[in-house]
Amino acid sequence: MKRDKRNMVILIIIIVLISLIKLNPLTKSAQINREFLVDRGENFNVYPFSTIKEYIANGDRYNTTIIFTFFAINILLYLPVAIFLGINKFNKLTNILIIILLPIVLDILQLAFRIGMFDIDSIVLNVLSSFIVFIIARNFKQKC
Repeated sequence: MKRDKRNMVILIIIIVLISLIKLNPLTKSAQINREFLVDRGENFNVYPFSTIKEYIANGDRYNTTIIFTFFAINILLYLPVAIFLGINKFNKLTNILIIILLPIVLDILQLAFRIGMFDIDSIVLNVLSSFIVFIIARNFKQKC
């Protein structure tokens, strides 16, 4: 029981740290999405894969650092949560809800506070990479 409480506290700390990074207007995460979507005259993107397709199809029009940072941040940011969930024994529903809802809530908060831009592609990258890492961490833990 004491271990479960400790794990929950650690999970909350990780989520708070990710939130501080994602919701800080001075971070690259907020600036990258803003640059791309403002150039297109938008405050949000609700069309799946449009940002990803744009970066792939027209990558020569964008600074390589912007493209790399967009993908790196959106793939790596939530990995600590996925690893932590993968190596601990939370129930399946809790794992799925945290992996899916955390990026959605943070992107909605970015839009609400006008810190960054809501981009469905960043959510897709966050969720997919989190599930992949979660499965790898879970399998690694079972083998050890």
